[in-house]
Amino acid sequence: MSLAELLAQLARMGVIVWQEHGELCWERPPEAALGDLSQHIERYRCQLLECCHARHRRDPLSCPLAVHRGSQVNLLCLHPIHGGVFDYRHVAAELPALVSVYGFQAVHWLLQGRVPGSVELMAQAYARCVLDSALCEQPAILLGVSSGGFLALEMARYLAEAGCKPLAVMLGDTRDWTASDSVTRLLFDRLLWLGLIELYWPLELLEILPHAHRFWRLDEGERIDYLVTRAGTLNDARYLIPVTTETLQQRLPSYRSYVKSYRQYEPGPCGVPSVYLMSSGVGHSSSERIRRLLPEGHRVVSLQGGHLAALSPASAPGLARVILEEVERASGGRGPVIAAGYGMSNTSGSGVA
Repeated sequence: MSLAELLAQLARMGVIVWQEHGELCWERPPEAALGDLSQHIERYRCQLLECCHARHRRDPLSCPLAVHRGSQVNLLCLHPIHGGVFDYRHVAAELPALVSVYGFQAVHWLLQGRVPGSVELMAQAYARCVLDSALCEQPAILLGVSSGGFLALEMARYLAEAGCKPLAVMLGDTRDWTASDSVTRLLFDRLLWLGLIELYWPLELLEILPHAHRFWRLDEGERIDYLVTRAGTLNDARYLIPVTTETLQQRLPSYRSYVKSYRQYEPGPCGVPSVYLMSSGVGHSSSERIRRLLPEGHRVVSLQGGHLAALSPASAPGLARVILEEVERASGGRGPVIAAGYGMSNTSGSGVA
């Protein structure tokens, strides 16, 4: 396992890493089973400590995905609707040492069953993480794929109000959710169950993804029985919480409430230079309303593939190029960005609670 893969796996398992007095500290969620990740943490202890050179306190909302001492730009990745940032590992691995990559995820909120009740409140909390840490000392690009784009739009607004305006906001297939009620119900039903799996349990359970899979014809109790039985046949020793009937029944109500908060979000205009990443297999009409909120002259970049193509390994090199083009644009073609005005940790009067 490489260091990059370890960082992605630690993020997926909700493991918090930071440093105190030059020593690496780490903490796992109480019910999580890490498998062999504990050994890999020891193997990479020195490198993980280096990745935490700017993390001087325990922060459960952000996680390092690729950190380089001497980098000049931060890429801040906002989780899609399932709540985690594991999917951003491919683009993190493609970017040069000029760019450090951090993810912002809702894993610990969801584990505690205490998620802020709206996209706006989540974005405020993530913005505060930046403003209260060394991340505010460098310019940033915000990247949000799918529903993560809503978080990126809101977070950009809060950071700009605090005097840390991002270089750019990048949205990947962020869609308008104001479809008909029947379509929305079907979509959110899938997002609910697929999100639970992506966040908490072995990814092999995503075999239910095809619409024709018999899982989608089952009622809620039968779906729980299916997942518990199927998980018992897998050899994956890693999970955030055990796959049992009790944990599923326990987690479903709070996770359902979390997913619904995206349906209630009404995005506003964005005043930050923007890029819209559009998968070739996604209808343009589904994103038209969102793109109208972006500044005049925003870029639209096409990526090959279906929804979430921006997160696929095949798209990672192209996405990395687009990110570096935005860095170049922000520098006025003069090379790496050294942004004046950063390093002003604004903790009052920022409009960020």
